[in-house]
Amino acid sequence: MKLNTKNLIVIFGILGLCMLAAFPISVLAFQSSQPKPDPQATVQAMVTQTVIALTFNAPTQTPPPPTPTVVPVTQTTAPTATTVPATAASYCDWVAFVKDVTVPDGTTFAPGETFTKT
Repeated sequence: MKLNTKNLIVIFGILGLCMLAAFPISVLAFQSSQPKPDPQATVQAMVTQTVIALTFNAPTQTPPPPTPTVVPVTQTTAPTATTVPATAASYCDWVAFVKDVTVPDGTTFAPGETFTKT
């Protein structure tokens, strides 16, 4: 038999086809030799891990609420207005209090009463 290009292509084609056929067979053989996981053991491991996680993350008993303490009301004096010399004024110092429009200082309200201060 004389080897020419046509014969070489046929030989290499047959070898390639054999290799391609052997690859899936070897993959299936390796998969069947591996042990199958036990479903009952898998479920038992999941339950055990869940119980451990719930035990570590269990809520703790909340402490009792603190007892209220009465703070005496102290009278403070109202701040007095001070003037700043014009030479020391900067852009941040241009704001000045003009007057109370709606609620004057010292007005008392009932607990829970709403008001608007302008």
